[in-house]
Amino acid sequence: GGRCGAGQVCAVPVRVDGETRGVLIFRRDPPDPPFSAADEDYLRLIGQWAETHAEREQAGALLRSSEARLKAIIGASLDAIITSDERGVITEFNPAAEQIFAVPRTRAIGQSMAQLIVPPAMREAHARGMERVRRGGPDHILGQRLELLACRADGQEFPVELTVVRLPTDPPVYAGFLRDITDRLAAEAQLRERTVQLDSVFNVSPDGFVTFGPDNRITESNPAFERLTGLSAAELTGLDEAGLEALLLSRSEAVPLAGLGGDALQVSCPARRVLKRATRVMEGGSGEALGRVMYFRDITPEAEISLMKSEFLSTAAHELRTPMTSIYGFTELLLTRSLDADTTRDLLDTIYRQAGRLIVLLGELLDLARIEARDRQDFEFLDQPLAPLVRGAARAFTPPGETDRLHLSVPDDLNVRVDAAKFQQALGNVLSNAFKYSPSGGEVHVQVVSAPGGTVAVRVTDQGIGMTADQCRRAFERFYRADASGRIPGTGLGLSLVQEIMRCHGGEATLASVPGQGTAVTLSFPSAAPAGGASGSLTAQAGHP
Repeated sequence: GGRCGAGQVCAVPVRVDGETRGVLIFRRDPPDPPFSAADEDYLRLIGQWAETHAEREQAGALLRSSEARLKAIIGASLDAIITSDERGVITEFNPAAEQIFAVPRTRAIGQSMAQLIVPPAMREAHARGMERVRRGGPDHILGQRLELLACRADGQEFPVELTVVRLPTDPPVYAGFLRDITDRLAAEAQLRERTVQLDSVFNVSPDGFVTFGPDNRITESNPAFERLTGLSAAELTGLDEAGLEALLLSRSEAVPLAGLGGDALQVSCPARRVLKRATRVMEGGSGEALGRVMYFRDITPEAEISLMKSEFLSTAAHELRTPMTSIYGFTELLLTRSLDADTTRDLLDTIYRQAGRLIVLLGELLDLARIEARDRQDFEFLDQPLAPLVRGAARAFTPPGETDRLHLSVPDDLNVRVDAAKFQQALGNVLSNAFKYSPSGGEVHVQVVSAPGGTVAVRVTDQGIGMTADQCRRAFERFYRADASGRIPGTGLGLSLVQEIMRCHGGEATLASVPGQGTAVTLSFPSAAPAGGASGSLTAQAGHP
């Protein structure tokens, strides 16, 4: 902002991006007059042109002070350079301007800038601005970098970046530097859209993400990671991988989970979950490493299924092996030894019972597998009265000589849409449990009621040994038996089968019980079949496994 001349010498600094890259030195030999303030302003303009060219080309070369060099820069510029007088008449039109506006220089020189390159909607405002400047008023666009619309010869409007400076001439001359930014704006819009898409994926993804910069420090984490681990972005920012691992171990009590690989973690905060972790390198367009991203996927259901599968196979093998061992051992005795008739009869009775147990066990396993594999395809849902179904199941599953213990309360005018055989199988399993787990006797009640919303409920209540709250929660697990003594026969699959049948009807099985007082089993389902052929919502408060 200060004077740059000192008598016969004038020095103009050339600055690019805030740094001085060089100095233009101008000298006059006597008897030529010393540099005036107007001379200094003009020489500053030359420096500004040098700066503009240096910025575009990024070559950082120093510009010479000669007029020939200045013309060469203007001619070689990739940006349009247009000069005009105070009336807005074009006085210079460089080759880049010819290309951008599709107008030859010979035609542009002498034309009104407003009529040639200013869009019609902006011409009135342009004229008012020029008039204000001619009268000595302020010009708000001088020296500013603006984004405006310009107009080609064919009337097509396009965006440009414009900078206007006033040259130190008398009368004044204005120079405009224009750059077509159509491609840049399109690329920026595409980049913004891509960024929004990636941010959306990052923020709404159910998987947790943690990104590390080139210095191996965490730069960002998404909301899903916070939900999965309870760790906020403020706690993570700046940590390295070792710090993240330590934080997971201390805050979430993360430990390796056996059977799912070393990249699986079991966290207990904010909820118990199993997370699978993977790390990938982030690369730039040229293949350079930009950092790494760590993924955390919630595999709790898969882990539970894997555990259930292992437990199921182990339990199934045990349940099958026990009767097979008895059958094999007693058969071997019969084949290798001569036994009396009573002993032989006793061994054959044992073999018969164990073979029957195997048949029941395998039958229930096959029923479960068939129902799960075919997903209701074997079910035949029909509209029919409920009372005959309940009475039929009661006759089939009430032990001989104990009919006086059973009390039915079933209305005759209630119709349902169910698979009769499957429904009776489920109800029969529940009735069988009610008698089996009431070794001291007691009444068994079957009550059918219509619940609100068109729901039908079949409740079986006994006065048996009952179950604890923990036993109730596990009652529908396969092979789970509340009576671990083995005195009460059973496979532990009955309630699992009831549950699957109920779900195929559109419902679930639940259980209510009090130790020493008995158990209540409720099968409830809507009277109309759900979509896909199943009949309504079936809830079961099941008795004893």
